[in-house]
Amino acid sequence: MAMKKDFKAEVLALAESMVGIPEDAFKVLHSKQECYCFDTGKKDEEGRTIYALVYVKIPDVEGTKTRDGFDVEVAKAAYEEKMSAAANKPAKKSAPKGGDPAVAEKREERMKVLRRWWENEAEYGHDYTSTEVFNALPDIYGIDVNTQGAMLTGRDLAQLAKEGLAEMNMVEKKKCYSKR
Repeated sequence: MAMKKDFKAEVLALAESMVGIPEDAFKVLHSKQECYCFDTGKKDEEGRTIYALVYVKIPDVEGTKTRDGFDVEVAKAAYEEKMSAAANKPAKKSAPKGGDPAVAEKREERMKVLRRWWENEAEYGHDYTSTEVFNALPDIYGIDVNTQGAMLTGRDLAQLAKEGLAEMNMVEKKKCYSKR
């Protein structure tokens, strides 16, 4: 038997109070789901306000004929498997047409290290510039800060965004990447 509506609403209200949703947040529908929306205080390069969405959902612990009930251990294992697969996944485009396979191999090695660092060291909510990541990973990008190295790091961060591990944001007219 599924959770009773009143009980589920009570648990949802409790969860919402635990999450610490900003007082100025308001409810919206996004992708057909109810969620909280609030102004981040940031603007993109065209002056548009950047909003954040917070979804608070109480999953049913009992399954139905068409879906399993929520099991936290299964959900945690699925998340770990996804992150592990993403960290070890080769770049979709290993070698450009006519490109040097050695260059593609070197890039893939950099991407593996970057993915591991991003998964284990990058902080949620922080906007990383390519220079910050460049400086954080001198073993793969070199020790000296130079334009070419930071540009290389930027291309690798863009690849992380394509893979769904990062999100690109414009902060003060600079490309920044935040952990998803």
